Amino acid sequence: MRIAYPIFWNAFSSSGVLSKVENQARTWKAFGHEVRVFVVSPPGNGKIVIDESMTTLILPPLYYLRKFKYLKKISSFIAIGSLERELRGFNPDVIYQRHCTWHSGIVGRLPGAVPYIIELNTLIHDELRLLHRGGVLQDINERLLFSGAAGFVAVSDEIARHYSRESTPITVVANGFPTTRFKPRPPPQNQRPQLVFVGSPGMPWHGIDKIVKFAARIPAWDFHLVGPASSDIGADITANVKTYGYLQQSQIACLYQQMDVAIGTVALHRKCMSEASPLKVREYVSYGIPVIGGYHDTDLSDCDFFLNIGNTETNVLAHEDMIRAFIAKWRGRAIDQPKVISLIDSDTKERCRLKFMAEVIE
Repeated sequence: MRIAYPIFWNAFSSSGVLSKVENQARTWKAFGHEVRVFVVSPPGNGKIVIDESMTTLILPPLYYLRKFKYLKKISSFIAIGSLERELRGFNPDVIYQRHCTWHSGIVGRLPGAVPYIIELNTLIHDELRLLHRGGVLQDINERLLFSGAAGFVAVSDEIARHYSRESTPITVVANGFPTTRFKPRPPPQNQRPQLVFVGSPGMPWHGIDKIVKFAARIPAWDFHLVGPASSDIGADITANVKTYGYLQQSQIACLYQQMDVAIGTVALHRKCMSEASPLKVREYVSYGIPVIGGYHDTDLSDCDFFLNIGNTETNVLAHEDMIRAFIAKWRGRAIDQPKVISLIDSDTKERCRLKFMAEVIE
């Protein structure tokens, strides 16, 4: 198949989303498909962080005048026009795209004769409400876009149930990770338990506030927060909490070597969800680190190295004894890496995704 993959994202800044898109595209190419990623991105310095050989970069004009509302809309509309021309020039068999906050003009500008498949990563309305974004135009754009979709790929069963339509095929492919490209860290022998959280700041469903409160209760453990800076947390931070802000992936990999346990999402209830397949959790276990989370994981919930403490506002503090027992169990021990590979390796996930694409466009 000839697959086009448009995405609206910052191509100059490393992120889990761009890493996922790049890994998907590389895997599809390795399986014999022709793939092109089309990134609509704000301008940036240096090289883009996604493989240039399979990427077409589209920079919105007038970007630096975006503070002027109407110029921002004009800039976005021009960028969408550029995207449309690039897509038509590539002449794909199918367009695969992430569900996101769509820019002005996207509806009706995709090549009409080409089937497109939408990847569903969240319950977007609840997430946007939590972030005080979205609105009527977003709802209209989504309805129009969804009505023309040839199929949907959801990253969890919960999301698939929410968006299921009788007339449109839908499948579940939970987030995967290229596990075989990463070597699990040897279990460290720390005197004090070391816990790590990695995630973007400003996302209430991560539950960083809960982690900080828990750390204040357990002064004998050290908590490492990657992504948020101390200024993002806005609370008194105890001496056993270290904030790093943004780190390069190589720096995060070094930090993982010393970690006993990782912390995943612990406040998913804040955006009215109970199930997920977070990319960072898959990264944690690929490095051999057991995980504490507050949600049902589509792939990992039956694993002994994944502790689900429940999906409530009080879950972290209320389950201190359970968390203590989990950490005591896993300190100095390796998790079952063959099981990790069998559950989340991206090669298997992408074969399922490609099979669905082929069936949809037949």
